[in-house]
Amino acid sequence: MLVRHTNPPDIVRLPVPDGLVAVVVHPHLEIETAHARALLGDSVRLADAIQQWANLGAFVDALHRADFGLLARSLEDRIAEPRRASLVPGFDAIKAAAVAAGALGCSLSGSGPSMFALCRGAEQARGVAAAMTEAVTRAVGSAPETLRLADRHPGRPRRVT
Repeated sequence: MLVRHTNPPDIVRLPVPDGLVAVVVHPHLEIETAHARALLGDSVRLADAIQQWANLGAFVDALHRADFGLLARSLEDRIAEPRRASLVPGFDAIKAAAVAAGALGCSLSGSGPSMFALCRGAEQARGVAAAMTEAVTRAVGSAPETLRLADRHPGRPRRVT
């Protein structure tokens, strides 16, 4: 879903291509949302904003056309991730583990500490989930909660095995 506006709510439902599976790891860390928001600052470089908007447009197009290659190329956060990655110990290693295991891309979910990876298919998602879990455990010292989710029912992501 895409939140176009919050007040009043204007939610746009986006298609989820068959076979797209999200892996979410939630390290046992606490991040204060206000602190994470403050890291974003009040301004964004124009070049970063332009690239971010282009990536969002490409991401939406990729969902509509089930173009996994474009989806992978569009999973680049130029604004929040560079400023918030330091809040999650081992962030770079966790992201690298996800991509090495075949994820289309990986980033922070919201202000963190959760991280997500998008995968093509349940088998790939199993490997990505294992790689991310291992990387989080090494970096944080405890195993995260790990979910693999597919959205085949509108409004209800479901856990896949």
